[in-house]
Amino acid sequence: MSEMADRVEQFANRFVPKARVLTARLVSAQRWAKIDPYHMDAVAVRGEIAKFDSEFIRMLNDLVKLTEDCKPHIGGNRSPNAVPDDQANEQRIAAALGEMTALIKECTQEYERWAALPNRV
Repeated sequence: MSEMADRVEQFANRFVPKARVLTARLVSAQRWAKIDPYHMDAVAVRGEIAKFDSEFIRMLNDLVKLTEDCKPHIGGNRSPNAVPDDQANEQRIAAALGEMTALIKECTQEYERWAALPNRV
């Protein structure tokens, strides 16, 4: 189980910063859409989002696979031979997955706000 917890944390170390950057870019794009959607900085932000979007989607797919791989290790599915460290590793997995899930929700919310703007280009 320690290996799975390490794997989840390593993935989270890559995923979390990318999700935060994408969320910040979406917020910036919202501001620019309200100010001047044709300004060169607004166009640049939209380009960054488009480029970043495909990479983020691949990471989301990887997260789904990773979550599936974690199911046997979390949620009380411990084997009868579980060692005390298993609970700590289960908590590490749950914490990392929880943080990534919260970021996905935040990013999705910002994306929906940006997509709903009437003057979005």
